[in-house]
Amino acid sequence: MSESAIRARPAALEGDAALERACLGIGRLDTALRGHPLLPAWRWRGGLDAAPRQAAADRRLIDR
Repeated sequence: MSESAIRARPAALEGDAALERACLGIGRLDTALRGHPLLPAWRWRGGLDAAPRQAAADRRLIDR
């Protein structure tokens, strides 16, 4: 590989920083929800929300 391909580009660094912020936010949310009585309900709802999107990726339609 050439040296220029190895060097980080500014746009890539900005993307890395955004990803790092998102990961830290998810970690804080996970910590806050640990042991919360509504966590199983929230996970259930998240699964219900994800099912139509996953089906759409397979070109299938689910009525809500």
